[in-house]
Amino acid sequence: EEIGIDVRYNDRVLWPKSSPVAAINPAVSYYWEFDDNKDGERNSFIGVGIDPELQPVRFGKVPVTISFPASLGASWDGYYFNDRGGTQQVGYWMAGIQAAVDLPSSRNSPKCRLEAELDYIRMLADSTKRANGGDNDDFTFRFGFAFQL
Repeated sequence: EEIGIDVRYNDRVLWPKSSPVAAINPAVSYYWEFDDNKDGERNSFIGVGIDPELQPVRFGKVPVTISFPASLGASWDGYYFNDRGGTQQVGYWMAGIQAAVDLPSSRNSPKCRLEAELDYIRMLADSTKRANGGDNDDFTFRFGFAFQL
């Protein structure tokens, strides 16, 4: 069991409308295991990432936003292991592409959007490879609904 926090910064206001880049969207995550059933240690996870986003492109009347999320998962104290039981500092990296369509909303309602994302994940630590069935890499596809308050 773990508890954590994700901090994301929407830096869209820093980019001019004339730029092809709409935002970089840096993020950092920290998770701490307060109950580890495997070895009794309380290990930490840190993740860093960016989600560069381009200005919306119109497909007919529909503006579509394209972004390129990337992240790295790491730990300094035993969250990831090698095959000999030693600690590995970096567990994985991920890079992807996402397309999103903002849905109509009123001023007083949350901003909503439909998202579709394809990610490539590269497992670097032996423990992440084992958790992935011995495979070093994987592709994931996600389709969802997101909202922002």
